[in-house]
Amino acid sequence: VARAIMEHTSETMLVGEKASDFAKMMGFPEESLENANTEAQQRQWVKNKCQPNMYRNLVGVTDHCPPYAPPLPRPDTHTHTRTHKRAPPAPHGPSERPKSDSAAAQPEEDLDTSYQNHDTIGAIAMDFWGNIAAGASSNGAGHKVPGRVGDAAIVGAGAYADSEVGAAVATGDGDIMMRFLPAFAAVNLMAQGVPPTQACEGALAPIISKYPLFTGALLCLHNTATFGAAAYRWNFVFSYQDETMAAPVAVKVIPMHPSDPSI
Repeated sequence: VARAIMEHTSETMLVGEKASDFAKMMGFPEESLENANTEAQQRQWVKNKCQPNMYRNLVGVTDHCPPYAPPLPRPDTHTHTRTHKRAPPAPHGPSERPKSDSAAAQPEEDLDTSYQNHDTIGAIAMDFWGNIAAGASSNGAGHKVPGRVGDAAIVGAGAYADSEVGAAVATGDGDIMMRFLPAFAAVNLMAQGVPPTQACEGALAPIISKYPLFTGALLCLHNTATFGAAAYRWNFVFSYQDETMAAPVAVKVIPMHPSDPSI
């Protein structure tokens, strides 16, 4: 379907119901993604009051299944006719984050994301002539909000390739990582002469600075066939193989930050 969009439209991305309509117009069969395993998981999830889920800061989000209600306005947001000056907020550093007054609040970079339940599958290939391709298939965490678009679909987020430079693929907390286009950033660093491993690390650095509790990894390949990877709070493993090898070789990546026991 993605290739049909590329070859038969001038658009970059189609989503939702109309994307399905386009796929059917192009002759692709409509099939259900449900099976006995997913149906059993869904029943168990509903039995558990739809916990965990990806909603946050809503009334009832930890007590029952959707739909949820928006939070009530805070008392200090009501409109008043009398004007008054408010004391400036107290300064806070990186280790003194403002605390939410919602019992259901959950830091988005501290969601239950790990290689045990969440992993985008990324791949990079280079042929004899140096043509490079990269792709990502979002395995993703379960029970996402309906309508969610993941990082695998965003060019430069889940994957990016430029045969004149190289390619990169990302995995981990895609909803955090996609805001920084890490795959594109890594390829851009390699274009500036940065080696693959350091390019991966450099692309993760701005994410770490904003979301120090996120989990993720990057794999980078330069068009000279050199490669490297970087991981943050993740015991990341990737594999590689070329035409001289009978079987792929697995490589363990030392995390940029010690992994938590729960990861």
